[in-house]
Amino acid sequence: MSDFRKVALITGCSAPSGLGATLARELHSRGWEVFATARKSSSMTGLATAGINTLELDVASKGSVEQTVHNVFKATDGRLDLLINNAAKAQNHPLLDFEPDAVEEYFAIHVFGPLRLMQAFAKPLIKTKGTVVNIGTISSHGLPWQGIYASSKAAAQVQSDVLRRETAPLGLKVITVELGMVNTTRSRLLSMLSDIPNPPSILYPNFAEITRANIDATGKNVDQAPKAESVAKDIINAVDSGFSGKMWTGKSSSLFRWMFPVIPISWQDWIYGKIMKTDMIKPVNLK
Repeated sequence: MSDFRKVALITGCSAPSGLGATLARELHSRGWEVFATARKSSSMTGLATAGINTLELDVASKGSVEQTVHNVFKATDGRLDLLINNAAKAQNHPLLDFEPDAVEEYFAIHVFGPLRLMQAFAKPLIKTKGTVVNIGTISSHGLPWQGIYASSKAAAQVQSDVLRRETAPLGLKVITVELGMVNTTRSRLLSMLSDIPNPPSILYPNFAEITRANIDATGKNVDQAPKAESVAKDIINAVDSGFSGKMWTGKSSSLFRWMFPVIPISWQDWIYGKIMKTDMIKPVNLK
């Protein structure tokens, strides 16, 4: 490095309007040396044009993580001030129809990959009194149709909280973000249509209808959600302030911060039924 700017590495920067890329631009605008990563560098051409370093990284691959760590250390003389684990894989599927062998990929992306990165960068982050930001989700409270995504994200958030408690005496700051809805691209919503069991689910024969209803309702909420730029500023402001702990940002996040922990489970189930259309499930005749 030619200067002593703070250095940040962000995963999951493939979508130009997504949170990862927006975080990269926000940090870059504040004078940080940013390394934005995604599985394909071709998805980050806009970031590269803006002067942001881009690296290919598949967080589910141990070899890819090791290569990225090597590349960053080489470019920064072993310095890192901020690691943001943002990479994620969405899911919309009945839990009982989900192929168990496919579960591993979600935990590789949300749990194992971030853990490898946190372990590899622990020493330089502690040396700089830096920060780890782990982007979680309000879905981790048990959102229907997102069982594997939600459970792997829940594991990641517990992992993040444990890391904060174990490394606070060492000077490392760890922020766990419970992210609500963000007004970004609609491609994630539309991709839900491709995640419908084929052949149709025996237990949920009208799942396609439920999914379309969810997309319609979620799309309206997304339109009302804060833009990625606003959420990115919230997160980076927390980093710059020296905050360490849990934060909530995005539409509906305050609901899960203040209301859900104190209302009865039966109320939670009723609310989820309305939000995620489990009240549309029809009884089936199992022979």
